[in-house]
Amino acid sequence: MACSSITSVARLCGTSLIPGTEKLWMVAFKDLYNVSGTSVYTVGTSSSLVTSIGLTGSIKYQEIGFLRDSAGFDAAGTVDPTKGVAFSKNTMTFKLGDLSVTNQTFLETVMAQPVSAIFKSRTGKYYVMGLSGQLQCSGFSVTNGKSASDEVSYSITFDEIDTIVPRQVDSTYVTGIIV
Repeated sequence: MACSSITSVARLCGTSLIPGTEKLWMVAFKDLYNVSGTSVYTVGTSSSLVTSIGLTGSIKYQEIGFLRDSAGFDAAGTVDPTKGVAFSKNTMTFKLGDLSVTNQTFLETVMAQPVSAIFKSRTGKYYVMGLSGQLQCSGFSVTNGKSASDEVSYSITFDEIDTIVPRQVDSTYVTGIIV
């Protein structure tokens, strides 16, 4: 890959951002197909936003009802020119309230296969993970609490190693692929 020229980045000034995830949608990676060569997504040439994701038939990303302030993603990059490696470890976490059969079935389903997820941040931007087929459940915990003020939940974590951090998705495209 040829090196690119550096472009300017404006400093955020006079703007207050609200961190966190407003909504989350997921789909099984097996329900995606290649739309561009060997990739299940395409990126706009001028915007660098994801502009299409290959979803099989009438499949759409399904909304996941998580506990407030429990969903989000983090990315940590590793670059080592002496070994020729550069990658991002992306992690997604969220909590499902209640120890219901529905939530247990959901956990059993996502434990067994790679997934893809779309986040809507509180800033109104959409981000996608799992488009390389590597986003998989890496752990979970279940708690029923010990006192009346304790949490009752499933806490689920997913990890992937990818060449990029979660990509931003064109907001005009997202509404057609989510339920």
